Amino acid sequence: MPFTLNYLRSILDYDPFETGLFTWRQQVGRRVRVGEVAGSYDKDGYIVIQIGGVKYKAHRLAYLYMTGEWPEEEIDHKDGDPANNVWSNLRDATRSDNCANSNRELGESGFRGVKWVPSTRTWIARVSYGYQRICLGPFGTAEEANEAYLAAAKTVHGEYALHNRHPETGA
Repeated sequence: MPFTLNYLRSILDYDPFETGLFTWRQQVGRRVRVGEVAGSYDKDGYIVIQIGGVKYKAHRLAYLYMTGEWPEEEIDHKDGDPANNVWSNLRDATRSDNCANSNRELGESGFRGVKWVPSTRTWIARVSYGYQRICLGPFGTAEEANEAYLAAAKTVHGEYALHNRHPETGA
C-alpha cells in the first residue's frame, strides 16, 4: 500500500465519533490549510482526499486510521450515505455484501429483487450473492414475492440485507 498509518496520522486528524471528517494537521500542498476539512465530493457522493497526487476515498482512510491496516476488500456505509464516515457507520464488506446494502433504483414492482414476468403473468423473486442469482420462484402478487425475497436476503446477506419498503405505505 502507498503509505503507513504513521504517515496518515502525521498529516490528517480524523473525528471518528461525531463528524467522521478528516482535517489537515500539516500543510502538504499549496492549497491545503492546517485545520481545514480535507477532501471533496466525487460524482457518487463519496469524500475523496488527495495525498501525494493520489485520490483516496475517505472511508478507506478511516479504516486505516482506526485499524492500522488497509481494508482487504470494500468498506460498507451501513446507512447508505457515502459521505457519512463516522466509524460506527463503516464496516468491512465483500463486494456482494456491499451491493446488497446499496440503494439501487427499484423496478416496476417497487420492491428490490421482485420482477413481473409477462409471459407467465407472475411475479418472480430473485436474490443474488457473489456471481450467482438465485430464483425463488413465481408468485401471484408482488407482495408475496417480496416476502420470499426478504427471507432469502436475510439468510444470504445477514446484517447487510437492505429491506424493501412497500411502495405505497412505506412499511
